[in-house]
Amino acid sequence: MAKHLHNRQLLVPDSGIESSKGAAANDVREGAAPVAVAINKYTSHPMSTDDLYSLLRQHASKGHASKVDELVEILVRKRHEAPNAKIYAALILANVDCEHGSAERVKMLLDEMANEGIMPDHAICNNILKVSRPETR
Repeated sequence: MAKHLHNRQLLVPDSGIESSKGAAANDVREGAAPVAVAINKYTSHPMSTDDLYSLLRQHASKGHASKVDELVEILVRKRHEAPNAKIYAALILANVDCEHGSAERVKMLLDEMANEGIMPDHAICNNILKVSRPETR
């Protein structure tokens, strides 16, 4: 994930979001708000970092990948949170949505975790199982 933050504008390669700096950001995922608007919404509101993590888990459990991407962007860039298991758990779980989720994206995230030296915890392992189970998709 950190590699993606330094080399690109956003974490998920097919998000379609240009940047949170300046120009309007467009997300190809249906119903998603532009990142710039979301960043302003969450950073101008006195929401704690713990509350942002809670919101991140809620959106991930519903497969709202665009919202998860926005919240990760806020946590990493605005709140200066280091890549961690909680962020990766949410990014993985967001793939539970059968239209936008993919096993390839989960594999990419696991590879990034390995490169960052972040070991999968029980939440990540459970989320991988949720994504792979057809009845949850």
